[in-house]
Amino acid sequence: MSIKDTAKALLEKGVATGDEELINLANELLESLTPPKPSKKSGLDEDYIAPAKNENAQSDSQGRRAKTEPIDAKKRENEFVDDGTEHKDEVTPDYIPSPRGRKAFEKVKVVCTRCNKNLDVHPVHKRENYICSSCIKK
Repeated sequence: MSIKDTAKALLEKGVATGDEELINLANELLESLTPPKPSKKSGLDEDYIAPAKNENAQSDSQGRRAKTEPIDAKKRENEFVDDGTEHKDEVTPDYIPSPRGRKAFEKVKVVCTRCNKNLDVHPVHKRENYICSSCIKK
């Protein structure tokens, strides 16, 4: 018979007879039992320790740490050789390109507001107060 069963039997007998000593003894037996340890829920090992931050690293304006190792900037050669063996099975499909329907722009006549020259310019540059290149330098 286990301690738990013994405590249960003593408690039932104490309640039935009204004996406080038996009830107290049953409670002491139940309290002496240690509860089972909870199982680990996280998958991390207890001996896992995160790596320490490098205190000598310089941080930027946002508080991030930059690497302090120099970058190797030696001259390197491109060692790729195209031997034509890759992607031979891919074929560009034959197609008819769509016609380009946009008409070519026509220059617009404008008058410089400073020197009163008549000029032909791209329509993007047309405005009320147009100033030519020679006048804008002055």
